[in-house]
Amino acid sequence: MALVLVAEDELELAATLASVLRAAGHEVTTTPNGHEALRLALARPPDLLISDWALEGSVDGIALIEAVRAEQSGLRAILMTGYPSARLRSWAASGGAVGLLEKPFPLAELRALVARVLG
Repeated sequence: MALVLVAEDELELAATLASVLRAAGHEVTTTPNGHEALRLALARPPDLLISDWALEGSVDGIALIEAVRAEQSGLRAILMTGYPSARLRSWAASGGAVGLLEKPFPLAELRALVARVLG
């Protein structure tokens, strides 16, 4: 079982992701806000951070992942986006994220990626 932090401001999607991850045996915390996600991650470092790129507030998914990694260098992270771009793909491929999910994505793709990332 892994501790997973999900930062997603679409509440219905966050609830669905949490349900899928809990069904796989993980402990899950969700938040819609990048600042809150950062606070939670620093207080209790997750085994996996799954973050939307465009979050509520001034901390986006990339800034969130990079800030948590500054404190927890081995952080495994998956970035989600409904706005895929060459920049995001390049950032993820260069090691910014262990995985990139482009919305909408099938839940089977999430399950497979989480299993691969957590080993």
